[in-house]
Amino acid sequence: MDNHDKRRVFSGEALRTVAFPLGGIGTGTVSLRGRGALDNWEIFNHPGKGAFLPFTFFALWFRSPDGEAHARILEGRMLPPFETSGGIPPGTMAGLPRFRDAHFHGEYPLARLDLADPDVPLLAHLRAWNPMIPLNADDSGIPVALFDWTITNPTDTPFDISLAFNAMNPVGWDGRAWIGGRGAHFFGGNVNEPRDTGDAVGLQMGHSSLDPGDPRWGSIAIAALGRTVVGRQTHWERAGWFDDLEGFWRDFREDGALNPAKDDGPSPGGSTDVGSIWTPHTLALGETVTISFALAWSFPNLVNTWNSEPAVQNARLGNYYTKRFPTAWDAITYTARERKRLEHETFAFHDALHSGTLPEPILDAVSANMSTVRTTTCLRTFDGRLHGFEGCHDRDGCCPMNCTHVWNYAQAVASLYPELERGIRETDYGHNTTNEGKMTFRTLLPLIGERWNHPPAADGQMGTLLRLYREWRISGDTDWLRKMWPSARASLEFAWSPKNPHRWDLDGDGVMDGIQHNTYDIEFAGPNTMTGAWYLAALKAGAEMAEALGEKDKA
Repeated sequence: MDNHDKRRVFSGEALRTVAFPLGGIGTGTVSLRGRGALDNWEIFNHPGKGAFLPFTFFALWFRSPDGEAHARILEGRMLPPFETSGGIPPGTMAGLPRFRDAHFHGEYPLARLDLADPDVPLLAHLRAWNPMIPLNADDSGIPVALFDWTITNPTDTPFDISLAFNAMNPVGWDGRAWIGGRGAHFFGGNVNEPRDTGDAVGLQMGHSSLDPGDPRWGSIAIAALGRTVVGRQTHWERAGWFDDLEGFWRDFREDGALNPAKDDGPSPGGSTDVGSIWTPHTLALGETVTISFALAWSFPNLVNTWNSEPAVQNARLGNYYTKRFPTAWDAITYTARERKRLEHETFAFHDALHSGTLPEPILDAVSANMSTVRTTTCLRTFDGRLHGFEGCHDRDGCCPMNCTHVWNYAQAVASLYPELERGIRETDYGHNTTNEGKMTFRTLLPLIGERWNHPPAADGQMGTLLRLYREWRISGDTDWLRKMWPSARASLEFAWSPKNPHRWDLDGDGVMDGIQHNTYDIEFAGPNTMTGAWYLAALKAGAEMAEALGEKDKA
């Protein structure tokens, strides 16, 4: 599947810098770190670099024929620095044993992790991914992360094994506040419920008292896929200090299973619960087994927290993905049912991309940057439209929204998901362009009539016309172009229009010599090659589109 001659593998200290996002278009993501830990929980409708969910991890139990049992967290050993205020939080499980050696290899949309330890007779390999299927934006927008753990017994003796997936119920957390364990003032009333759907068995985690309109309201789910024997514990012992984690570890290390939860009902005020699922297997000598887990989520209440304009500030936008998956278990159910197809189509794309002859640095740059549309840089609002920040800060998006002169540079979405890119053009020309042809270079959400009030960007406005040309050439849909054309033509003619106060090309000689706001966040005055090149290309593209639409006189 991989071209191993070109593999770039991370190990040792280099693992500290690896964060591989797992999630779909407009769903948010969870990052797989280089050691195998889950981090950057960005599923709460905003960026969350460093947002760590305690007690959420995979674990391996094994017992040899002599009867001695062992357990390991399925991660590489923790790496420095260890300087944290108050010591290392219990939710990191820092005192529990891990694997000594970890090697990470990423070829987006696929991550691989190999774990080994001289004291562990078994080998562990992880394949982590999310469905990514070009020309299928919906199935590339499933709020799920898939973890295929392969355990190999290279010895000449059999082993009993068990793999566990543990997760803390985060509902009620906004993804911003720091949490080190189960206790926090915003927790309480959390509920972990067993779920069974065909090839998926697991837990859905929600909240019993949050208002469904609360931005924090939603659910996550964990499941084992395709397994006939799955154990579940709805919540660990509701104990303080380290006793909850110690109780889990003692119980799991004994026989690879957990005793039933002692208490029923929602979690007490000020605390949440950790739920666990596990699946056992007897591993014969030389045998390899793959056990697949899934993590899913659904948080529908996306709100505009980034604009200060009264008409849109704190307006509810909603997420498109939650129309298909109102709960996290809905995403699990769909993924389990369609798993073979999703896997085949995702890996067909992966293999086609990564098995070619392009130099590794180019492949790495192209594939890694494809992840942007599936991070919190991008939104897919309830109406299905795609929108994007310029990038992300640690906790918030940067520079909203659909900035024309920044998104001029983007090419991946137009090639992989052209229907989403056409939707952005419909926003550009159906909402952001005035009758006179002035195009605002940022978008206010929701699209309720008010435009962002700022002088237009010359490079962004001309570049958007080129992107319209690109979308038309990719799709071949001249009827669609015809709908966009009146506004698009006006935006081009705005360059020499007397109604343009910035006098870009008032004499109509094809050279911009007026005041030109641009991507450097300054104004150019007079002719220059940067905006001049965008303008000349836009004139050429505009002429071709006009001729295709029967307007030879305009061309």
